[in-house]
Amino acid sequence: KSPFLSADMMEYESTTPMASVTVPTPETCSVTFWMKMLVNMRRPVMLAGPSGTGKTQIVNGMLAAFDPQEMHHTIINFNFYTTSAVLQNTMGIPLVKKTGTNYGPPGQAKLVYFVDDINLPEVDLYDTQSAIALLRQHLEYEHVYDLGKLTVKNIGNTQLVAC
Repeated sequence: KSPFLSADMMEYESTTPMASVTVPTPETCSVTFWMKMLVNMRRPVMLAGPSGTGKTQIVNGMLAAFDPQEMHHTIINFNFYTTSAVLQNTMGIPLVKKTGTNYGPPGQAKLVYFVDDINLPEVDLYDTQSAIALLRQHLEYEHVYDLGKLTVKNIGNTQLVAC
């Protein structure tokens, strides 16, 4: 008799693809609960675990449950060829210019960047991964440098969820 697991959560439509179905277990319910709490507090979230354990599915389910008027999300899939330049362009797509050098999601909404397979970019000669370094800079300072104009771009109302 959990308040997070009810009978209406168990309904299934035959038109829903099985790949998008998450069976609520005590573990998935607790992980989803804590993720929602952290996202609402604007804290970064990272899920770690072996492949095939449903990390991506849990995050996608959580993001789909948010009100699209209040919370937007962008999915960024990392791979071996993801560089900081590619990531910076991808992160800039959903942003609009606010004032001066300030950027953010449209209106008063918040934006969640969901970075999937965060460990995949190539390690460079200096034993770093430039895409992950850019994410760290964005998390710590809430800005990135515009490489075309050589100016700072302040990015507000965004946060990171990764796995």
